[in-house]
Order: sequence, then C-alpha cells, then structure tokens
Amino acid sequence: MAERLEVIITAKDEASGVLSGISSKFASWGTKLTAGVTAPITALGVMAVSAASSLSESMNKVGVVFGDAAGQVQTWSQTAATAFGQSQQQALEAAGTFGNLFITMGLGAQETADMSTSLV
Repeated sequence: MAERLEVIITAKDEASGVLSGISSKFASWGTKLTAGVTAPITALGVMAVSAASSLSESMNKVGVVFGDAAGQVQTWSQTAATAFGQSQQQALEAAGTFGNLFITMGLGAQETADMSTSLV
C-alpha cells in the first residue's frame, strides 16, 4: 500500500511539472499575442478619434461660412460617399473652401451654398 501511494505521489508530481511547463508556454504566447493585437487596436482608435475631429472641424467651418444655409450643405454632404465617392468630411471641406471664395465675392449664404455644392 505504501508503494502504491508513493507511485501516485510521484506521478502527480511529474504531471504537475509538465502542466507547469505548458502553462508557462501558454502565458508566453498570450503575452506575445496581446502585444501583437493591442498595437493595431490602439492605432485604429487613434485614427477614429482623428477622423471624428476632422469631421467636427469641417462641420464648424461650414457653419461659419454658410450661416443659415449650413444645414443644407451638411444634409447634402451625407450622401457624398454614395453620390461621388468622397467622405462626408472631404465634401464639407471642399464646399467650405468654395464657400469662402464666394462669400468674399459678396454672394449671399443661400447662393454660396448652392454654387459650392454644385461645384463639389
């Protein structure tokens, strides 16, 4: 009986050593995997925040340039991706640039909005 108990304890100790080795390998793989996944996710988050900031800046520009007609330009920009392959931010930025030009020429907000969206 004492021999059997000794064998069981020895087998248990051997299994524990093997499992410990496997556990440390999995932990090492997990660390490598986490480092490989975390960097791209962080970069994606930075890009998303940057894109949202750019869109917000373009909307503010449109609000200042077009005044009362800004809502019309913003509504128009929401279909830019499907209508002519530009993002909403790109469409707003281009319309805002044309709008600045037309405002300095002395055109009204509504006429400026119509011409800017037509040109873009």
